[in-house]
Amino acid sequence: LNVRVKLDERQYDNFLSIEPCIYEKILTILLDKSNLDNSNKFELGWKFFQNNNTLLQTNLTLCKKAYLNQVQYHNSYDFDKSEFLCLYDRDKSFVLEFIKKIISLNYLSYTNYHVNLICLWDLDGGESAIYSSLEQFIDPDILYHHNHIGTIFFINLPEEHHLKAIELLKKFSIEYGDNQVAINLVLDIVRNSLKQYYPEIIKFILQQNSDPTFFEKLELNNNHFSSNGGMLWSDYKASEYKAIYKAIKSLPNASSYINHLEYLADEIDY
Repeated sequence: LNVRVKLDERQYDNFLSIEPCIYEKILTILLDKSNLDNSNKFELGWKFFQNNNTLLQTNLTLCKKAYLNQVQYHNSYDFDKSEFLCLYDRDKSFVLEFIKKIISLNYLSYTNYHVNLICLWDLDGGESAIYSSLEQFIDPDILYHHNHIGTIFFINLPEEHHLKAIELLKKFSIEYGDNQVAINLVLDIVRNSLKQYYPEIIKFILQQNSDPTFFEKLELNNNHFSSNGGMLWSDYKASEYKAIYKAIKSLPNASSYINHLEYLADEIDY
């Protein structure tokens, strides 16, 4: 076998009568060679797994390993996530395997690699998989090295899923209300994917944990922004703080958050 081979779904059908497991055997060889030497790359054909149902049934573990191999070496592989969904349909835990892989590869640090898993919102067990994945992100090192990692489940989310997305994030905020990393994760997701709900989630988080010291340690805005030259970084930060200030002031018991408001006022004037 050539070390840079493309394996298509019907490529060896003529040999099935002689060797019914030919695709499994070839894929095993290719994967073993690639694991031994990453210069031995191979490429799976379009919808390879979807068109090899027998292989999925007989050796799902091999299929998952092969998929993760393709993710590692081909940035454009499975751009529509149809192959991912094919594997997920047979093993819901594959989401976590996929997440751990892209984290280990540090792919989300690169702008040329884009992961979007909003497809999970339409699937049975999808919300549970998203919640479990967010729990994997409660790690300061992960958030530091993988900017906006949580948004992979929320970016460009269709409006019909917005309310259940916010409810999931509120549930997450309740369970991890004392965890600064977890709350920063929620804030980053809403701020960058569901911006119109940011005032709502700020107020909700405050109502769960009103400790001013905890609040002051939160990352209340992005550490970067895009500008055409018409706005300075300091002005951008001030505008973000003003929006949060306005949200807190709208609470019926806003006077209970005087320390939070004073902190924001100082940041706005800084």
